[in-house]
Amino acid sequence: MILRILLMVVLAVPLARKFPYLLHAWRSSPLDSWDVVFWLAALVWTVTTVGWEWRRTGYDFKATTGGHHHGLNVHCLVAGTVILGCLGVWWLAEEKNINAIAIVAGVTVLGGGVWLNWGWSWCEKLLPALFLAVLGCPSSSYWTEYYFGLMLGIPWLSGFEMKLLAGIGGGTVWLVVKTYWRRSVSLPGAVFFAAAVLVSILLLTGTNSLPPGKSVRLDLTLKRGAWLGKAEALTPLDQSFFAGCRASRMIYFNAASYVSVLYVKPQGNIHQIHPIGICLRSVGNEVISQRQVLVPELQLQCEQLTVVINRKQYLIYAWFVCPEYSTGNFKLFRSNWRPDRNWQVYQMMTPVDGNKNAAQKRLREFILTFRTAAPRHSVVSGPAGAKRAGGGVQ
Repeated sequence: MILRILLMVVLAVPLARKFPYLLHAWRSSPLDSWDVVFWLAALVWTVTTVGWEWRRTGYDFKATTGGHHHGLNVHCLVAGTVILGCLGVWWLAEEKNINAIAIVAGVTVLGGGVWLNWGWSWCEKLLPALFLAVLGCPSSSYWTEYYFGLMLGIPWLSGFEMKLLAGIGGGTVWLVVKTYWRRSVSLPGAVFFAAAVLVSILLLTGTNSLPPGKSVRLDLTLKRGAWLGKAEALTPLDQSFFAGCRASRMIYFNAASYVSVLYVKPQGNIHQIHPIGICLRSVGNEVISQRQVLVPELQLQCEQLTVVINRKQYLIYAWFVCPEYSTGNFKLFRSNWRPDRNWQVYQMMTPVDGNKNAAQKRLREFILTFRTAAPRHSVVSGPAGAKRAGGGVQ
């Protein structure tokens, strides 16, 4: 018994190492602050389940193990494989500084520990707690809202509300199945369900992929063509979002309107660079539309957003650029980030003023005016493995 508890303490270390990050996200990010609800729900589920089982068996802990025999059997081998595999994923996520994957891997390691120590029947009882903990991962509200809200056409719910419905719906179905049908989740059924969810997520997150464009950088001089610019001071929010990065703001005017440009040069801490949608929503702005676009005349791949800031509508182009290519895809940027690759980030916006086509034309003309000469090794194909797709901005 003591050895089992000691093993669980050791297996809890990967998740425990991420708790400072979780606490920071709950305190500092408005998008993530409510995710603590899922972790509290997971804790309540775990305590309630364990307490109920102990009471049902007359507080005899040995009787709750369900007759699981320790030794070299199939369940021990599979559970051990799951633990070792997730520890490997956790280590890689830590090396790549991908916190969400490290947290999910840590949660799964704990589940594997329960499975190894007390058998599949106990692991099956605590699956809802593991599911709730995964729903509470930082940034999951943003990505849930991004993929299910903006892409699938259900923008009236926030990411947190969609996750909350998933948690309530999943818990209700679980209780109905267990209470009225008295069914258990078989190991093959759980593996099939987990694989189906993983494949669905991969397919969903790949639906908006576009090929990278050419490397498009800007020479932000004060005057060029019809544009006259001036430097602007970074706001306190800029300094908070991009602490440790080299950042600057410029605003340019022509006879008709203006374009505001934020330039960021990432330094060592890549965690200071976030998807622009997270930055905008976290300070209370409304994102009306958001999608990856390919601008043919610029050979630029970027993210296009229509947002409302202080009750005024703006069009935004945002992209990440290295010497080889440009992309608006944050996942592609993060997966190919290296400190020595000279990555830069551009975010520019202009007022819509009732005519989105005019705003698009203004941003494209601005980029054409200020773009620097493309490096000779700049290619449209981008990094290996980048998914190709057609399309562009009409």
